[in-house]
Amino acid sequence: MTSNPVYERWYEQARPAYGLTPGVNGGYSENPVADWLTRPADDLFIEIRDKVDDLGRQLNPLECDEEWLDYIAGLCGFTGPYWDKTWATQAKRTLLNASFSLIWPLKGTSQALSFVLNAFDIKHIIQEGTSFIIGVDEVGDELGVVAWDYTILLPNDYYKTPKETLTRRLDTLFGPCWCTKTVVFSSEFFRTFEVLGFTDNDQITLLSPNTAAGEAFQL
Repeated sequence: MTSNPVYERWYEQARPAYGLTPGVNGGYSENPVADWLTRPADDLFIEIRDKVDDLGRQLNPLECDEEWLDYIAGLCGFTGPYWDKTWATQAKRTLLNASFSLIWPLKGTSQALSFVLNAFDIKHIIQEGTSFIIGVDEVGDELGVVAWDYTILLPNDYYKTPKETLTRRLDTLFGPCWCTKTVVFSSEFFRTFEVLGFTDNDQITLLSPNTAAGEAFQL
């Protein structure tokens, strides 16, 4: 197999600059002064090489270094009010990883809103009066003809805490538009789900007895 001189200089010898020095009659290739003069340049080149080789990992939100997350956010559409550098690292990774597969395609739906709330470990239940919509309702009525509403239930201990503030912010950003929305605090629902064996991360929908109205509790 024919050796590649470029690969040898950059990877086997790690001396891309020194490896280019003339070697006629021994020349500069074995000269300690040439070695000393090219060492800083070679160290810089190898540092750049390692960063370029590592770029694929750094663009993966689940594997990149923490300081890359805010840069990747812009590439994934999280700009302006949709991003906060102070958010928890794991929440950032979760949002970025699902940006194009779930969050943006389903933005304005209960599924997307619930996913985002879960990313921040916000325990919640979404009660829908009818259905989440964009543009028209299920029977084709123009938007605004029929009243649409939903309620976000939170545990009592979220009241007037940063989690309540964050919930309202995320609802404004990722929840449906043109809807009447309410945030209600009640720990009774969560105790019921715990007795039934559900966890905070379970994605389930429980229909209420009034199925004709389309009411449901979603965890």
